[in-house]
Amino acid sequence: MAGKKGRVKTDRQTVDAGNKEVFFRTIVENTQSKITVLDSNGTILYQNAGYVHDNFYTPGEMIGKTFLTLVHEDYVQKVQDMFADLVRNPGTIGQMQIPFRYGDGSWHVLDIRAKNMIDVPPVAGIVVNSRDITDLKAVENELKRRTTQLEHEIEDRKKAEHALLRSEEFFKTIVQNSYDSIGVVDTEGRRTYLSPSYHTIGGYNPEDMLGKSVFDMIHADDRDLFRDSFRKLLEDPFHTRAVQARSLAKDGTYIWIEVLGINMLDNPIVRGIVLDTRDITDRKKIEEELLQSEERFRTIVQNSSDIVVVIDEQGSNQYISSSFEKITGHTIQERLGKRSSELVHPDDLHSLRWLFQQTKQTAGGLAVGEARYLFKDGSYHWFEISGMNLLNDKNVNGIVINFRDISERKQAEDKLKEEMEITTQLLSLSEAVATITDVDKLMHEAVRASKNIMHSDMAVSYLWDKQGGVFVPGTEVDMPNDIVPLFRTENLDLKNVESFLSSRKPFLVRFGHSTPGGQLPLPVTEVREQEIQWLSMMHFIDIGQLNGMMVIPLMNRDEMLGMIIGIYLTEGRAPMRFSERYYAAVRGIGNQVSTALEQAKLYRESVEKTMELAHRIEVINTMYEIDRSILSSLTSTDIINTVTRMAGRLLPCDVAAIMLVDKEKQGFNRIASAGLLAKELGSFFLLSSTSVTDVVRTGRPQYIPNLSEVNNILPFESELLKKGLMSLIRVPLSMGNEVIGTLGFGAKRVSAFTREDLLTAERLGSQISVALANARLISDLEESSMATIKSLSNAIDAKSKWTAGHSEGVARYAQAIGRALGLDRKELGDLEVAAMLHDIGKIGTYAYILDKQEKLTNEEWSIIREHPNKGVEILSPIKQLSHIIPVIQYHHEFFDGSGYPAGLKGDEIPMMSRILSVADAVDAMSYDRPYRKHMSKEEIVRELNRCAGTQFDPRIVQVFLSVQDILDQ
Repeated sequence: MAGKKGRVKTDRQTVDAGNKEVFFRTIVENTQSKITVLDSNGTILYQNAGYVHDNFYTPGEMIGKTFLTLVHEDYVQKVQDMFADLVRNPGTIGQMQIPFRYGDGSWHVLDIRAKNMIDVPPVAGIVVNSRDITDLKAVENELKRRTTQLEHEIEDRKKAEHALLRSEEFFKTIVQNSYDSIGVVDTEGRRTYLSPSYHTIGGYNPEDMLGKSVFDMIHADDRDLFRDSFRKLLEDPFHTRAVQARSLAKDGTYIWIEVLGINMLDNPIVRGIVLDTRDITDRKKIEEELLQSEERFRTIVQNSSDIVVVIDEQGSNQYISSSFEKITGHTIQERLGKRSSELVHPDDLHSLRWLFQQTKQTAGGLAVGEARYLFKDGSYHWFEISGMNLLNDKNVNGIVINFRDISERKQAEDKLKEEMEITTQLLSLSEAVATITDVDKLMHEAVRASKNIMHSDMAVSYLWDKQGGVFVPGTEVDMPNDIVPLFRTENLDLKNVESFLSSRKPFLVRFGHSTPGGQLPLPVTEVREQEIQWLSMMHFIDIGQLNGMMVIPLMNRDEMLGMIIGIYLTEGRAPMRFSERYYAAVRGIGNQVSTALEQAKLYRESVEKTMELAHRIEVINTMYEIDRSILSSLTSTDIINTVTRMAGRLLPCDVAAIMLVDKEKQGFNRIASAGLLAKELGSFFLLSSTSVTDVVRTGRPQYIPNLSEVNNILPFESELLKKGLMSLIRVPLSMGNEVIGTLGFGAKRVSAFTREDLLTAERLGSQISVALANARLISDLEESSMATIKSLSNAIDAKSKWTAGHSEGVARYAQAIGRALGLDRKELGDLEVAAMLHDIGKIGTYAYILDKQEKLTNEEWSIIREHPNKGVEILSPIKQLSHIIPVIQYHHEFFDGSGYPAGLKGDEIPMMSRILSVADAVDAMSYDRPYRKHMSKEEIVRELNRCAGTQFDPRIVQVFLSVQDILDQ
């Protein structure tokens, strides 16, 4: 019997233990906390039903999968690090907030708290408690919606319990080790069970709190809310309730807790209210700080003196700050949903659209601009507009536009700009008045400055012609090209204008159809169409196109000087808008220009007298320079070019030219010319094609004051007329009793030359004639000298049959090298003479030595080496050749110093001697000699390269090789 009783007792204990395990399992399966068990590799071994309530995944669906596949990619590394740390340290707890992908594809932020229980046999894994904190309200709604589902799931789980292979100890261990506190209370709120993690909620020992009411530690201000939530749990067992309240901690402070409750009184296993409690003190602090920050910024925005507007991606107003009504007069309600651009000035729409596009392009991008905005009273005000793209910010979801009224600043800027513009123009005009003495340039600056200050569409000036009694057209600025010729040919009669200028002050001419803008603080003259016909432009501008004219009289005491007129068109860009400052500036312009015109008139008179005197002095000086230049020139070409270039300084001409008679061709050759049209004149003209022939035939000067009035004009003069020449002077150039050519001058002005100019041209023609005669004598002498030199050269070459023509060949090669080196004409002439006479010393050398085929003896070489010095002895008495004697003496010196007769080296050897050395050797190698046959072109080139730097100057060799084609001639 005793044994039977003992067995009964054991069975009862087993049943109680089983019931306890079912108790824990039921809690785990039905708690609102999301509980997951992972193995050491992160594979999901178990998930409770808490995930189902958030539309995550069904527990069975995720079993065997890796939890990292659900983690947002930006957090994968962090989660891996935390998980690895947990695996390495059994019993430790890790916490993190991580975005997870739910089953519907959306992302939710879960508050994760995980504990390593791998060493605990019933679990053997990582226990993870998760709570969705993305949107608390969304969680509550989700829990309500799924209450009915939960009951069905619980029923389904009951049916499937027999299939579960897990031990009930598994669920018990999860509950007891959950980071959140899981508790069960009765209908009075007394605790019947607390999980061990309860000590994290306020620091209390779970065992000490059993049997005590949950309401006792709730803050008095939150107790009614907490009781109301608890009452609703009792009344509605099908819905989950969530509540946040302050709870008294063991240390006497209050902490914030979040409690999720579910009514499981009807569950025979639990028979109570299950409360899932979490400490949210830190989160509440953050939320409170965020609310305070939002309130602070809301207050700042609502009370800002600037207008803050939020627009959507299409530009429609989504939010407008309260300052908008006070500043613009529009109501917020009437502008919400509409575009701000509707009230922007049309001229500023383009820049505003650009600002909007710039802001839209980059998230967080900022763009700044300015625009005019229409107020309720119909006026436009300037705003500084800055936009920031916060379309991706979920708290704003728009573009924030900040409007700041800068009308006063813009007015100040416009006033400053106006003052700067006026000051700039006045300074420019003052500088022109102070520095410009030319009336045309002065009036151009005055009209330009006046137009800029008046803001007219165009401006013109008229100057008073006292002798003619008319106003003569002067300068125009911005006048249409088709009107300019008409304006410049129409004078104004004084009797038609005098009544308008009687006030002597600037005034505005306004017509009946004029539309001036703003106040006009200046005299205004209303006129009818017939009263303004005196203005020449009325002949080609319809009065309907004129909006008005601003007239500035130019007076000096009682004397009329002229006037400046600013013209405004009805369709122009310039409204007739003036201020006191502008009118004062216009009066100042009139005074300045009037004074400057008077000064310019006096200056012009003094300059004319000074110029007349200076011109006479210039003629005398130039004639002297021409005399000196002619005397220093040995050739007719030099004389002609020099005189033609300098002749323009004597006469006011545009072109000067010398033409010589060509009897064989029966025409004229243009030898030289200078001036603007020099290159456009032809080089040859038939005698019959030009009236220049009359000058040659008669020997008398010719003066044509106006080519356009010449009857039966000949082709050459007709061509000059087409090129713009109007006046001509031609004087004969004579040699003995023969006219050999003419000196001519041309000008683009009618009657450009005076009687004094004609006398100057005749004197210059006489000088040229004498100089040309002298040049011819010198040329004849030079030709005679060169003939003598060539005769000597031929005599030298005739010394031996082997050297016939040698001197001419050396001269040809030397000239080619000299031209390549850039020697001038005189240097080339000297080089030619030196080449022709370089072997003159061989006249004293025995012919048998020159013709010897065998090797020369030392005595014979000594005789040969004497020929450079012999040449010096022969040429020394001729003074005209003294400058080329060194060239002949050293033409056998070697570049390395091993030559003769003086052993000179490198640059010590005269340049022309180094040229002759190469030319002499090339010609010698090109022909047969008694001791060898001539060389080919290729052999000569190789020999020159071989001896470059020793016998020859390397530079001279390179220059010769660049023109070596001469060897083929």
